[in-house]
Amino acid sequence: LKVFDLDVCRILPKGANHFQDLFQFTKHVGSPRYMAPEVARGEKYHVKADIYAFGLLAYELLSLQKAYHDIPSDKMDARVFYQGSRPCCPSQWPRPVTSLITKCWDEAIDQRPTISQVLEELRETLDQMCPAAAVRKLRREQNRNQQQQLSSDKGLAREESGRTQRSDTTLEGRASQ
Repeated sequence: LKVFDLDVCRILPKGANHFQDLFQFTKHVGSPRYMAPEVARGEKYHVKADIYAFGLLAYELLSLQKAYHDIPSDKMDARVFYQGSRPCCPSQWPRPVTSLITKCWDEAIDQRPTISQVLEELRETLDQMCPAAAVRKLRREQNRNQQQQLSSDKGLAREESGRTQRSDTTLEGRASQ
């Protein structure tokens, strides 16, 4: 499953650092429930505004609850965009998961991780939580490496066989002369 375009796409300038340079786009664009505070307030923002939305989606997937379901819609803007309200992660969730999600929806855009950092933390967390998954991953990588080696060996064998056949044909040709 890939989630993209959480309502409105923007084309960023060429040559810009999409994780550091801030851009002035239109205010309050997108779905308010997943909108980063800086977008709602009409401030400059960049691709990490989508990391905020990712954090909320991750929360919803794990909690099976809509983010901000407990905030009346007429109070949502004030509480979320100006007072910093965020959903409450259950205490039984693993600390690394809660930490990652809360980093994603951090009020300060520069404190949010990049998507590469999110993926790395998710991989590390899954490996810690599910050692069997880490073992399966290692086995898959080993099998892939073995398949590549076999493929390479077969290619070399075919190449060698081709040389031998060409050599035999050359020798037969010379013998008949």
